[in-house]
Amino acid sequence: MYAIVFALVTLSWGGSYLAIRYVVEAMPPLFGAVLRVAITLVCMIVWLRLQERRQPTHGRARRYCIVTGIFSMGVSWGLLFWGERHVAPAVTAILIATTSIFTTLFLPLIDRRRPISRWQWYGVPIGFIGVALVFIPHVVAGERGTFWGLVAVVCAAVCYGIATAMQQPLSRRVSAPRALLWQCWGALACLVPVSWWTEAWPSWEAFVGMERGIWALLYLAICSTVLAFQGWFYLIRVKGSVAASTSVYCVPLVSVLLDAWVLRQFPHWSVLAGAALIFSSVALTQRGRGGEMQKSKCKVQSAKWADLPVRAIGGE
Repeated sequence: MYAIVFALVTLSWGGSYLAIRYVVEAMPPLFGAVLRVAITLVCMIVWLRLQERRQPTHGRARRYCIVTGIFSMGVSWGLLFWGERHVAPAVTAILIATTSIFTTLFLPLIDRRRPISRWQWYGVPIGFIGVALVFIPHVVAGERGTFWGLVAVVCAAVCYGIATAMQQPLSRRVSAPRALLWQCWGALACLVPVSWWTEAWPSWEAFVGMERGIWALLYLAICSTVLAFQGWFYLIRVKGSVAASTSVYCVPLVSVLLDAWVLRQFPHWSVLAGAALIFSSVALTQRGRGGEMQKSKCKVQSAKWADLPVRAIGGE
């Protein structure tokens, strides 16, 4: 069962970047992000109703969820959708893997009991070198739009890193589904006004004609967010966060294969070299985090959201 869930989660997240490309080709990027959050919110309301989980969420925890949602799905998804207007899905997936690096940097600021280990200090600069290699071919070619798209994707990874680090105190107060519900409200509060002020929302007639974009949105909200999110926490409960986090290596691979198969494009060799360094950095940061978990004798059942190196609570 573990292998099946792992494969489904990996495929869901690996395909999300191609789905985002279809969404931003059909509609304004921030508007697409708004719809993804809105569909996710509806799904979580139905999910909690069916599960009959009506435990109250205290005001302070609710506000914390809302603030976390601004980073995990609000600013991050807005940047991610806008960036994919200019950046290939596979390259986006590679850069999003740097979330582990930024989580490593932000986690000690939120939880002082989690200092940066020696292996993590080794991994962080290697990851930044990998990011530079991803940028090089586009900078040399003078692709201004692509450059700013890459910057937007990296900034999305930074937001994911902040949100992932914030999960530690949140996970002790609110259940995962209810936290996702309130994070959706925070994301909408951030995305809706910005999208309304900066984009021309499509008319209903135009929106109905965006068939491929609509199907991609449903995939992103249902498969890549709600279902993959639940599967991710199943993997953590069964094997622990370190073992589950190996999906960071598989997700970009799935995205690269989808790019080659569907879009007939393959990353530049410099991007692939940068990806190798980024994955090496992730391995080192995970080695450091895994060592901390061993020292503190953490059990698999007690894995916290802050132990998740790559995934923000809303998925990709």
